[in-house]
This record gives sequence, C-alpha cells and structure tokens, in this order.
Amino acid sequence: MEFLFSEFFIHASFAAITLGVTGVVLFAYAKGVFLRRVAWGVFAYAVVFVVLLLLRRYGEGHIAEEAASESSYVLLASVHGAISLWAFVQAAVMFFFAHRAYQSGVNFFREHEKWTAVLVFMWIFSLVSGFFL
Repeated sequence: MEFLFSEFFIHASFAAITLGVTGVVLFAYAKGVFLRRVAWGVFAYAVVFVVLLLLRRYGEGHIAEEAASESSYVLLASVHGAISLWAFVQAAVMFFFAHRAYQSGVNFFREHEKWTAVLVFMWIFSLVSGFFL
C-alpha cells in the first residue's frame, strides 16, 4: 500500500492523468473523434486517486504540518488548488458537452478553440504547480 502513495507513484499518476486528459482533447480536436470511455475512465481514476491521496495525507497530518511550516507553501497550495479545481470542473463540463456534440458530428473542441486552449493550459499548469508541493 505504501507504493500507492510514494512520491514516484503520485507524480507518475498525475502525469498519466494529464496525458490522458490532454490526449483525449487533442485527439478529438485533430481527428474529430471523442474517446468517451477513455475520457471518463481517466476522469474516474483522477477522482478516486485524488480523494484517496488527500484522505491519506490529511489522516497522517501532512497537510497541517506543511501548511504550518511556511506561508509560501500556503500560497502555492492555494493557487494550485484553485487552478486544479478550475481545470477539473472545466474538463467535466467540456467533456459532457463534447460527448453530445461529437454524437451529432460536431467537432466540439475545434469549435471552442479558446476554451480548449485554456483547459489544456490550466491542466498542465496544475500538474506542474503540483510538483512543487
């Protein structure tokens, strides 16, 4: 069980989740095919993994120790949390509408290029900022 919460596995999981989300978005943008099962599978894994990770870290007291140690940590954690939440909610909303649009033959991500770029940027920025926590 310790391996599931090792730093390597945590970083590898978040990198895989980011690769999955951005891969689904970019594939749909380029090919006009939304990989619905892959998208929601990656999303489900992300939810379960993050919830378990946060529960474990909170239960062990890591979150309180890290927050009490430095004010810069609190700032970085707050920015990372806000950006991660934004990216997560935006991905959920966009995946929902993308699924419906692609069923109708509409390339959702190509039609919403600015929001697609924001999603990819925010998701990758969230990953990178998380590496510093």
